[in-house]
Amino acid sequence: MKTAEDVEKEFFNLTKNKIKKISLNLGVETIKKVDMLADIFGINRTLVIESMLILGIPEYVKMYKESDKKVRKMKEYEKKISILDQRLKELDEFNKKWKYQF
Repeated sequence: MKTAEDVEKEFFNLTKNKIKKISLNLGVETIKKVDMLADIFGINRTLVIESMLILGIPEYVKMYKESDKKVRKMKEYEKKISILDQRLKELDEFNKKWKYQF
C-alpha cells in the first residue's frame, strides 16, 4: 500500500526527477506552518515546500503580470518599458518550457 508521501512524490514527479539540495532561509513561523502541514498529511517538510512552490508558480506570475500593467502607467517607469517587455517575453518562454497557463 502506498503512503501519502509516495503518492505526493508521484504527483510532483519527484520519483522520476533528480533532486538537488538547496539552502533555504525561511521565517520561523513559516517553518512552523510547513511542519504542521507535514504532520497533518504524514509527509516530510520538503514535499510540503515543493508542493507549495509548484502550486504557487501560476499565482506568482499572475501577480507579476497584474503589477506590470500598473507599473507601465507610472511616469517614473517610462524609460524602463523595454526591461518590462523583456521580462514578459522571458515569462512567455518559461510558460512554453514548463507548460504553465498564465
